[in-house]
Amino acid sequence: MINPAANQRGVILFSVLILASVLMLLVGAMLLSGQTALKSMQGWRSHDATLFKAQSVMGKAKYDIYSKFRTYYTAPPAANLASKFAWFDTWSAHSLGSSSAYQAPNAADAGDGYVVTVTIDNVQKTGRGVRTVGLKAQATASDGTTRTVYELVRYRLAPSDVFDYAYFINNFGWLYGSSITINGNVRANGNVETKSTPTVNGDVTAAANPVLATIGDVYGSGWRSDSLSSYRSSSGTSARPTDPPSTTWAGNWKMGYSGTVVEREKHTVLDMPYIAALDDYEYLATEMNGQIKVGNTVVVDNIYDGAGPDGVTGTADDGMVVLNGTSSKPITISGPVVVRGDVVIKGVVTGQGTIYAKRNVHIAGNVSYKNAPSWVKPDNDPEGTVKTNTAKDMLGLAAKGNIILGDYTTSAVYNSTYFKPPFVKPYDTDPTDSDIGYDTDGNASNGCRFDGNYTVLDGGKKINTSGKQADRKYCDSSNDQAFKAVSPSTITRIDGVLYTNHLCGGSTGSIVVNGAIISRDEGINFSGAFKINWDIRLGSESPDGMDIDIYLPRSLVRPLSLYWREVRP
Repeated sequence: MINPAANQRGVILFSVLILASVLMLLVGAMLLSGQTALKSMQGWRSHDATLFKAQSVMGKAKYDIYSKFRTYYTAPPAANLASKFAWFDTWSAHSLGSSSAYQAPNAADAGDGYVVTVTIDNVQKTGRGVRTVGLKAQATASDGTTRTVYELVRYRLAPSDVFDYAYFINNFGWLYGSSITINGNVRANGNVETKSTPTVNGDVTAAANPVLATIGDVYGSGWRSDSLSSYRSSSGTSARPTDPPSTTWAGNWKMGYSGTVVEREKHTVLDMPYIAALDDYEYLATEMNGQIKVGNTVVVDNIYDGAGPDGVTGTADDGMVVLNGTSSKPITISGPVVVRGDVVIKGVVTGQGTIYAKRNVHIAGNVSYKNAPSWVKPDNDPEGTVKTNTAKDMLGLAAKGNIILGDYTTSAVYNSTYFKPPFVKPYDTDPTDSDIGYDTDGNASNGCRFDGNYTVLDGGKKINTSGKQADRKYCDSSNDQAFKAVSPSTITRIDGVLYTNHLCGGSTGSIVVNGAIISRDEGINFSGAFKINWDIRLGSESPDGMDIDIYLPRSLVRPLSLYWREVRP
């Protein structure tokens, strides 16, 4: 007899066994799938991590090459800096450089189970002071995963970052006076002292510098800055634009004034490129066919080394140039030029370029652009403004000696407290400046050192106001007669970038500088007010300056990546 209850239990038991089997199969499938996914995820993780390692190796290689070359580049002698790039021309698959070469890792243990290799693929000379290096970086993980990346990296000289500042001093910085206004950033390679609350519409940076024994303090009575609305309404069209350019503009204006300023203390020293031997600049002047005209008369073609204003070769003013422009006959500058003596300049200037003087630049009166740039505030058409200003006038004045403002034949200049110790400290100079007097003791065995007194004789000769040969001081030109002939006048405006190895100083009235002042020492005595409107076209990130190169002093800059891709091992 069949027991129905027992039969029912048998069916239930059988169903449970089937269900359990199905569940076990599902669990097994899930476990198998999970293991497969885990292995796959681990594989992808290794794949990604190995690529990251290869890119890290590439980054380190780029920096190590830069570091090795920088050590070689900055070592004496300072002459012919662009020619030092020949260092790159000695290379092999795993070595780069002619002295203290970079040695690339070759199947090297990088830890964490990785083996790395860097290969120098090629080196191209792509300009004077430019090399482009092809680099391949490979990383192999312990599981055999290999990833390889390739980059083209450019090592080069470029306009120095000091031009990102309206006022840069390669020494102690000082801003004394409530009538001082600087529309731009301020930086010193030492401490910065303020008095009577000057206005700085930008950042103020001081550096800890063991050479000057400074800790990088910004001290004194403090400084103030304008709000964005106040700056827009009162700064004028010669001052840099604002960021954002207007309340209705959605984009930004890189390096424009934002209304927010920062005081940076104990910062790092920012190298100021030294104008050493003029060979590099003479090469540029020839290559770019630099020229200066006054009216229709060509005064300088590339390089000037002829008879000075007296018209007689073999006299004290050889290589000296006098430039005096008017509205109808302006000074026209095109590209870089080199003057192997002094430059005296006054009047109206047009064009774009930089004048390099082997000795002093004397600004005898106002220097103003015929076609000056302008930045309206607010600006609802920044792209149009950038395009317009790219074509406007831009002048650089660069001196191996000093830039002297005003009539140096008067006591207003030479009585300056700021031209001599104890305000000016002694400092080491480049050997190439010894022939213009900056090795004070004349003893090459102890280096080239200047005692800091710009008010005394420099060991050279000049033609005095009587036309006779006479001893020359550091702040004199080499021809007093020629200087006086341009009728020196009180300076109230300078359009241009002032750059000097040594002193920028002199005597002015209430003055506006539309450009920048970059120097080691600064001693400008002004009566009234003093203002600098930084020319934003100098900015390393500014859209205004991307298509302008007036060949200002260059420095070695960080490597630039031109191209990147992943390649097969």
